[in-house]
Amino acid sequence: NSGGLWFFLWLLSFSLPLVPYSVLLWGNNFLDRYLLLHLLGIGQVSVYAVAYSLAAIGGLVYAVLGFVLYPYLADRWNQDDRHGAGEVLHRATQHYVTLLVPFVAMLTILGAPITRVVATQVYLSSWPVLVLLGIGIGLFGFYQLNLYSTLLAGRMRANFGIVLVAIASNLALNVGLIP
Repeated sequence: NSGGLWFFLWLLSFSLPLVPYSVLLWGNNFLDRYLLLHLLGIGQVSVYAVAYSLAAIGGLVYAVLGFVLYPYLADRWNQDDRHGAGEVLHRATQHYVTLLVPFVAMLTILGAPITRVVATQVYLSSWPVLVLLGIGIGLFGFYQLNLYSTLLAGRMRANFGIVLVAIASNLALNVGLIP
């Protein structure tokens, strides 16, 4: 039916800009492992992967907040209540920081003991690596929470710019820190 086709085309027009954005995010994540493999070897990639997997647990915090935040934010936005949308985003960000700081501290303190339980001594990362990974996941969470407001405002170009800056920063930090 033609109604279904129009809905599909409308959905495609909305989501199509997200495809290159998603490819850029994938490329940013791929960059870490590629540089580690290229500069240090497969053994270090496995050590990094274990540490990154532990740090990625922090993604649960911004994912849960985002799932709760976005419907309310979209409702406020659709009612032209920009102040209400900003207020709920501000409160979500405050809650995120309240949960993120202890998570990074626990990751740093408990990273080695947890790694010994789920893997072997060979896969241990130093505490600075765990701190940096926790902070990196945390910064991505800030971006993820604020992404909703830029999507609602139709500012996809701003998101592309932010992702490009993140990729350039990630590349520079990897080249500087890996050796």
